[in-house]
Amino acid sequence: MGADYAEVINVSRAPANPTGTSTATATASSTHQVAVGPGLYQVRVAARDELSGRVGSAHAWIEIPDLASRRLTLSSVIVGARRTPASTNASDGAPALTDIHVDRRFLRDADLRFFLFVYNAARGAGGSPPDVTIQVQLLQENRTIIRTPVKKMATDSADFDRLAYAADLSLADLIPGRYALRVTVVDRVSKTTATQQARFDVQ
Repeated sequence: MGADYAEVINVSRAPANPTGTSTATATASSTHQVAVGPGLYQVRVAARDELSGRVGSAHAWIEIPDLASRRLTLSSVIVGARRTPASTNASDGAPALTDIHVDRRFLRDADLRFFLFVYNAARGAGGSPPDVTIQVQLLQENRTIIRTPVKKMATDSADFDRLAYAADLSLADLIPGRYALRVTVVDRVSKTTATQQARFDVQ
């Protein structure tokens, strides 16, 4: 077992409308950080309503990469949403997310913002910066909806072993449903490829 914890969360009742009833659903969230070594882990979460006695649970598999292997590796793709105009070709750099949803459900009037880190990109000749390209695909039921052009990643980061990438994607033209955001990175120095993806729902 990697780690465990327990927490009591207070959920506020949703405000009533003028008719005296409430149609909103009360939600709550909790975060907890643990330090674990490389490997494949299953995260299990269970919650119990102390008033009704009802219990719910969920689980997911996550993989912590072994960076000591020096192989090209991608972090998980972190997704969030913002409601300001955005371009699908946003500049690379430090991520700035708003409205991160743990259930990864977003409205069509929002822009999807995602970011990830590229680890262990090889150096060029004479210790020159890495030469890495990135391409993003949006898929629904294994069908490609959007495919961005292959783009050279910026390497102005002081830490070449941890290159950051962030971009925005408009959801306005998507129909409601489940999608997969797939990111493919190619290291043109070591001739290696790494892929990572994140699933989300559009409402």
